[in-house]
Amino acid sequence: MALRPMTEADLDRVVELEEMTFPEPWTRDCFRLDLVLPGMMCLVAVEEDDVTGYLVVWQDKGAHVANIAVDPARRRRGIGRRLMKAAEAFGRSRRERRVWLEVRERNLGAQQFYLDLGFRPAGRRQGYYSNGEDALLLAKPIAPAT
Repeated sequence: MALRPMTEADLDRVVELEEMTFPEPWTRDCFRLDLVLPGMMCLVAVEEDDVTGYLVVWQDKGAHVANIAVDPARRRRGIGRRLMKAAEAFGRSRRERRVWLEVRERNLGAQQFYLDLGFRPAGRRQGYYSNGEDALLLAKPIAPAT
C-alpha cells in the first residue's frame, strides 16, 4: 500500500468510498475544492492501482482531520493508521501542536479507533450533524520530530 496526493482522477473512487461510508457524504465538488485550496492535504491510499482509502486534513488551529475513510472491505489492515500518521506528519511539518477531529457520537467503532491512536476527548459540538446528532471532538498532541 502506498500513500500519494489525491488528484482529480481519483475523485470518482473517493466519492464512491465516501458514499459507502457516511450517511451525509461530501460531494465531488467538496473534494475538488480541497484539492486546490491552500493549507490542505488530500491523500489517497492505493493498493494495486485501486484507491482503498483517503484523507483530507485542513490546517485549522492544528491539523484538523476533516475527512477520512477506508474501503469497508479493506478495513483492519492498517490503512487508516497510515493515513492518520500522515495527518500527524502534516501537522508536524506545519509546526502545529495537535491533530484533532470530529466524530459522530454514535460511531463507537471510529471512536475506539481514534482512542487506540492516542486521541482523547476534547469537547462536544451540539447538533453538529444535519440529523441533530452531536459530534465529539477528539484531539492528540503532535510529538516533535525526532
